[in-house]
Amino acid sequence: MNAATDAAVTELAPRIGTRAACAATGTSQASWYRRHRVTPVPPRREPAHQSDRAQPRALAPAERQAVLDVLHSDRFAGLSPEEA
Repeated sequence: MNAATDAAVTELAPRIGTRAACAATGTSQASWYRRHRVTPVPPRREPAHQSDRAQPRALAPAERQAVLDVLHSDRFAGLSPEEA
């Protein structure tokens, strides 16, 4: 949105309403309200790296170790993962 469009919406809004003023100037209402927001923008949290997020379906450490113990046992020592 440029300054001329901004001024036009500001001038028209009290007479015909913000919705009609935005439509008349070809401006998105959401953009208008976002640019003329009275409240401050809420702060965003820093995104967590994928490896730092807790996976809800992940095995507990004891369960993971139990699976690894079985897979590393002599029974499966010479087999490929598909054969196991």
